[in-house]
Amino acid sequence: MCAGCSVNLLWQLLEPRLPAGIPTLIAPLKQHLWQLLRSPASRLSFSNEELQEQAREAAKQAGSTKKKKKKKKGDDDDDELPQIETELPLEAVPDNVAEAEEQGIVLVAPEAARLAVVGVYDEMEANYKLSEHQLAVLEMVGQRRHHGAVQTDMANELGVQHRNFFYVLKMLEARHMIVRNKLMVPLPANQNNHGWSTTSIVHLPRFAPRVVLGAEAVFKEVKTAQGQQLQQQSVQQQGQSSGSYVVRDDATVMQQICDFLGSQNGRYVSESQVKAVLGFTGSATAHRQWRR
Repeated sequence: MCAGCSVNLLWQLLEPRLPAGIPTLIAPLKQHLWQLLRSPASRLSFSNEELQEQAREAAKQAGSTKKKKKKKKGDDDDDELPQIETELPLEAVPDNVAEAEEQGIVLVAPEAARLAVVGVYDEMEANYKLSEHQLAVLEMVGQRRHHGAVQTDMANELGVQHRNFFYVLKMLEARHMIVRNKLMVPLPANQNNHGWSTTSIVHLPRFAPRVVLGAEAVFKEVKTAQGQQLQQQSVQQQGQSSGSYVVRDDATVMQQICDFLGSQNGRYVSESQVKAVLGFTGSATAHRQWRR
């Protein structure tokens, strides 16, 4: 699975962390940093956005082919991703930082460093080693940091059937390498569809939200955050869910309904009265929430 950071994204990540006295990354400073990164001593490898996209498409196509192919008795369960060469020779990497930005050069850390960042230390030496899909998931989740990665997005990108992808995450969760929480995301918009789908939002343990969800609580993706919003510090990535999240707790609403009914001392209360008192009137959205 390809991974890395483009030159332009690297500058965006560094800008907020500059020391006092350096207000911005000026061109000479970028060029100096680029020379250090490009030197063999950095142990970095290089790719570009075109090769990275080809690797992603190859993974999707391999997953789609595997879905259609019926598994015969006695066949091995091949859980490896296709190995596509994405590394550029150093001679093909521009010496000028402006050219590197224009060509979409991507910096890739050594495998040992990437595995250490996502919490893989002695796991590779364990009796049950991590599969290629599990390693790919850890890198994708790590790249999303505090924002987290959506389960369905990762399954689609890796070309894995959703019912099989559940077990990939389950094994990582059993090793305490990821944290999963329920998430509601809107279904693709069309004239006849305004519903929601339930999936999971996945974080590395150190980036997991400090919100403990109750039994009936889930995170809900919204375009404009209202209420208790999670910390979002990652740069948005193309092709993945990128909304803000709020906590939706049905247990709280159910308790409010029960408290209101209990306060009526056995008197008959119509459904419309309960809806009006609790604010489930005035819009189609409020009515759908009540019906749920």
